[in-house]
Amino acid sequence: MQKGFSGGVLRGTGADASVSGWMGGMRDIGELFDVAEDACFLRVHVQPGAGRDAVSGVHGDALKVRLRARAKGGEANAALQRFLSEALLFSRSGVDLVSGQKSRIKRVRVELSGPLLADRLTALLEDSSG
Repeated sequence: MQKGFSGGVLRGTGADASVSGWMGGMRDIGELFDVAEDACFLRVHVQPGAGRDAVSGVHGDALKVRLRARAKGGEANAALQRFLSEALLFSRSGVDLVSGQKSRIKRVRVELSGPLLADRLTALLEDSSG
């Protein structure tokens, strides 16, 4: 498994590969996920019980997502899967929680290529920053 992009595209190069403004500086979007052969594994920091569902930036090397659902009985996990599938413009069946069921830090399998996931994350983060 590799960090960031696959297929010979270098991380951190070009306008698509990084976003300025979140966390006060330039970051490589590829730091948020790992690439496998058939999917990407996105790191997500979840804040349950928030006022609204939204991407609120980056927390360490994870996408920070605020969810209205409470961390009770798997409600926040189900809400995360729904939210990410809608936010990433992908079907719910292509977004699976693979670890962190009882933690704020989650690992989510997304059936998208590295460059496509990077583009969609870039758009989400730009929308969340202003």
